[in-house]
Formats: sequence, structure tokens, C-alpha cells
Amino acid sequence: MALVMGTCAWGQATLHGVWVLNEGHASAAGLVEPVTLGRFDPTSMAYEVIAEMPEAAFATDVVVSELGVFVSTEQGVMRFDRDSGELLATFEMAGARQLALHEGELFVTRGEFDAVNWEPVVFDAYLVWLDAETLTWQGALGTAEGPQYACEGVVSVGEDVFVAVGNAFDFGNEVGLIGRFTPSTGNYVEYDLGPEGKNPVHLLEREGVLYAVNNGDWSATSLSRLDAVGGEVLTNVVDASASGCMAAALVGEKLAFQVSGESEVRTAQLADLSPELPLLATSIGFYAMEEDPLSGQIYASETDWFSYGQMHIFAADGAEIASFETGISPVAIAMDIRMTNQVGNHAAGSSAQVVRRWDATGRALMDGVDAAGVIIEGMEDGSTRKRLAWPERD
Repeated sequence: MALVMGTCAWGQATLHGVWVLNEGHASAAGLVEPVTLGRFDPTSMAYEVIAEMPEAAFATDVVVSELGVFVSTEQGVMRFDRDSGELLATFEMAGARQLALHEGELFVTRGEFDAVNWEPVVFDAYLVWLDAETLTWQGALGTAEGPQYACEGVVSVGEDVFVAVGNAFDFGNEVGLIGRFTPSTGNYVEYDLGPEGKNPVHLLEREGVLYAVNNGDWSATSLSRLDAVGGEVLTNVVDASASGCMAAALVGEKLAFQVSGESEVRTAQLADLSPELPLLATSIGFYAMEEDPLSGQIYASETDWFSYGQMHIFAADGAEIASFETGISPVAIAMDIRMTNQVGNHAAGSSAQVVRRWDATGRALMDGVDAAGVIIEGMEDGSTRKRLAWPERD
């Protein structure tokens, strides 16, 4: 899809808010603490609960864009207004996992475990997509032509949607694949992460390269790197200890992740996944982690999964600068980045060069790839500008 660039708006991109999705806590006796969606204001340093979802046993992901705040639970997907918090749309669907926005549609991975019969739930499709505004059904990639196993992470890169295929709910039968789906053509291919790359839990993207943190058979951790252009796969074993449900994120120019039972945050180089020095001055195990791409500050959540939740804020140099209480089990974090001015014309004659680009969700864009809607560009002089992009019309 060709994109025509619109008027530039020069000004300051700011972190308007940080959205936090909390799993809550459910026991065999019933719901103890409901799933909640909260918002942290980095200016006032106040955290407030925006919505409660008492019908959901747990939640999985949150994504923010100009269309609103998207949340997935085991019962389906919801869209909230990012200013008022009003619930705007819902779609019921069992086993919703991770979310990614792609060209006006919301892609959703699926996977679920039946705790009563102690077996994975089998679906006829593990990747589906909805209209991003109305959350009405748009399509699915069935197991005959798409992923045959439960999927977790999902990211949009250019014209493609990538998914982490791990079969994580079928214990002992995990697989390690990254699927690549091109919605415009219907083409689907898979990349094998190798025998050490089974059960990718986290799927992250930076400038057209995919990074996966793999949990194996729950006894080992590995990292994988997939070049979306050339298709080359690299997998490195990290340790004979599983990453479990611990946090992972792209922080600066490193892949940051934790191994179960450890409190330090390990890091790896993006180029070859070789180990780097640990990150953050902490002795805490984190459940979720996200970097503010504008300031470099790191948000990382702590929980015992049944009685409390807390978010820690670290400066780019790793020093903790603040913390705040959340709901129980803060499982996902999303940055709400906005421009502080209205769209207008920048004065001609500026020679500043673009050094970084993000879409409206704060996701870094690779060179030569634009996203429909708002694109934020970071300039070499430290300023930022916003551009509008829309599909070329006949």
C-alpha cells in the first residue's frame, strides 16, 4: 500500500500516560481481585484505575494508539477511549493472547489451557484479525494455511504480521517457529528457530529485525534473532534455567530479559545476541517491562501474583527514580505518546536530519517503512516532529 505524506507538525512528543493492565487474582474458590486497567500520569505521578473487568479470570496484553486503548483477556478484546476511559467496543473470543495493530486492523493471537481437563484448548485458527475501530470480525488464518499451534507474541513490520508460534499450552510438545503473514497476498511462511529455540514467549521488533525470548521446555532459556529482510535466523542458548513468565523488552540498543529465579536483568547485544552487562540497580524479579522511547526511562512491574502489584521507574542509566502501586499482577505496559501541538507547517530551511522514527504506539519503525496515521520523527538536534500518512487513493 503506497503512502502519501501529509503536513508536518513540529513540536515536542511527550509521554502522555502509561497504561497498565493488571491480571488480578483468581483462585479455585473464585475471583479474589478483578482484572483492571490503570493509567499513570507521569506529570502528576498519579495512578488511577480506569476500568474493572470482573468477568475475566486473567488478562494478557494492552496496546495504545490514536484509536484508543486495546485490551485482551481470555474472554476477548476491548477498546477503550484513551482520554475518558469509556468502553467503546468489545469482541468475545476465547483464548485471546497478544495484540498488534496493522493497517486499520487488530491482529490477535490465540492460545488457552483447559485447567479442568488439564489439556490445551484446540482452536481452528490461532491468528485472527478484527476491524480496529469496531472490533468486528475481519478474518482468520486457519490451521490448514497458517499456524498449527498456539501463538503468543505478534508484531507488525511493514506489510507483514509476525507471530511467535510456541505451542506453549501443550507441555512437552513445544515448538519454536516465527510465522510471517502478508495480509495483502494471504501468503504465510514460517522460520524455524532450531532445536534450542522452542516456545518463544516474547516477540519484539526493532528496525525490521525480530527478537524472541524462548522458554524451551520450561528448563532452559534461549534468544533468537530473525532478519525480516534476509530471513536469517540466529539462536543462542542463555542458561539452563527457564525465563518463565519474567519480563523482556528492547531497552536502548540491547535486549533486556530476566531468567526465572534471578533478580538481575540480563542483556544481550542486538547484532549477535552476545551477553552484555546486567541492567538496572535492582534485586527484584519483574513481570513486565517497557521503555519510554522518548526519555529512555524504563517501567518494570513487580508482583507476587496474589496480593500486590507495584511499578518501578528507572532512569536510562538504571537508577530507580520512582515507584507506584498498581493492581495485582501488572502483566502488560503500554506507552501513550502524543504531540503537544496542533498540526502545522514547519519553517523552511531546517537542516536537521531524522535519526529515529516511531508510529503512534511508540514502536520504532525501520528505514523505508511508514505506518498509516501518525509518524513521530526524532531529529538529530533533539527536536521531534509529527507527520501524517494515509493510503494513496485512486
